Amino acid sequence: MARAITNFPKNVLELLTFARGIKVSLSESEYFQQKSAEFEAEMLKLSELIDLLQVADEAAFTKDRNKMAHRDKVRDELIAQLQRVAKHVELAVNSDVAKLKTSGFLVYEAKNHRTGKRPPIGIPVVELSHGELPGTMIVKARSVPGTRIYELQITDRDPSVEANYWVHGLHPSSRVDVAGLTSGNNYWARMRCYGVNGAGAWSLPVVLRML
Repeated sequence: MARAITNFPKNVLELLTFARGIKVSLSESEYFQQKSAEFEAEMLKLSELIDLLQVADEAAFTKDRNKMAHRDKVRDELIAQLQRVAKHVELAVNSDVAKLKTSGFLVYEAKNHRTGKRPPIGIPVVELSHGELPGTMIVKARSVPGTRIYELQITDRDPSVEANYWVHGLHPSSRVDVAGLTSGNNYWARMRCYGVNGAGAWSLPVVLRML
């Protein structure tokens, strides 16, 4: 099973370089020439946010606090948009590793091992806490032995309905900082681990009300 790694750099220049690389890769790859209307709309939004972040970053050179806060907000929006684009990419390639690698995203591949059966990977125990800024939270879990990567999903709707969750991304660490949430809303988060045998079971969803 192949997945796009959606743990993106927080450094603005690195993020802009990466996002522009994704645009070029998806425009040049033969596997993404025919996109759905939704995919095209997400790509258009990606282009807009790249331009907005470039402008916001230049404006923040003055060290004005409001401009720096705006830059960080746009940066977080671009990261969230890259995660949405990654989901469309994964749907388009249907777990084909070779096609996924042409997208520009880094790829995580769970490989099958023939040397005996391994026990299933453990289930993480998730804890939520508020971040430093409004609309942010910290998702933490104790490291699970054998885990290569952690997948995080979030919802602000009924957590018992599978379709309500959105993918926040695949992360190398069991601690994830989440931004761009709505103050006053309840958010549920769940996490699962990927090991050599693929994905484990989801953790129980945990809820936190945003400040």
